[in-house]
Amino acid sequence: MLGKLLKYDWKYSWRLLGLLNGALLVFSLLGQLGSPVLWHGSRMLSGILTVLYAFIYVLLFSGSLIATQIILVVRYYRNFYTDEGYLLHTLPVTTSEKIWAKFINHLIWTFINILCLMFSVLCLLGPAQWENFFSLFSQFFSSISLGLNVPVPVVVLAALAAMLLSLAFMIYSLYFCVSIGSLFPSHRVLASIITYVLLYCVIQLGAFIYLIGTVTTIDRRMHGIQPASVAVTVGLVYTGAMLLLLAGNAAFYGFSYFIAHKKLNLD
Repeated sequence: MLGKLLKYDWKYSWRLLGLLNGALLVFSLLGQLGSPVLWHGSRMLSGILTVLYAFIYVLLFSGSLIATQIILVVRYYRNFYTDEGYLLHTLPVTTSEKIWAKFINHLIWTFINILCLMFSVLCLLGPAQWENFFSLFSQFFSSISLGLNVPVPVVVLAALAAMLLSLAFMIYSLYFCVSIGSLFPSHRVLASIITYVLLYCVIQLGAFIYLIGTVTTIDRRMHGIQPASVAVTVGLVYTGAMLLLLAGNAAFYGFSYFIAHKKLNLD
């Protein structure tokens, strides 16, 4: 049944989100194909068109990034806590499957959006700059590998795991805020937004405190202690961050599940 829910969510989202991300890609390709024409035209006209193109591109780039998340979280809210919920909650599926279907679809589209954003940047840079662009990633991972004396594949896998958990944390935090907002008798959207702002501030404060503690710990290790212990320290810090993300994901998911399962309010 989870597969059917995913198929249903995909049918709803692919048209709007596909159009949104596709528009960014097409506009990026037009910019790359049209750049030779601009360079050979009059300076004034080229300058005006370049500024206009850059303005529209920034709107599409930031719009696709933000709108993708807004569309998906609004979909979650409407399916769970509005009149549409009467249909969803009468289906013979568990609450867990409902949330997981939303989450998987949300995660897939987030990855698609990230890939589209990266590809749009590559389109604007042009094939001549692709090698330099990818070499930056190679140099970044290689420097970390050398500094910590850890194989590059391990560093890459650790980065991918951190990205996956971070995206899951973001998605489940949005679901958590929507669940909090659903408890209010009115102005639920406003309550969800306020909850998100407060939660964001708390998370940023906690991340800042953890970062300061991390930098202090590593700095102490680097002075007068063997480099191998620095790698161990970084590993412990990384593990601690991953455990915190896992705990946050579990807490947000658990609360969203509890509200959708025990405190559902469609009024």
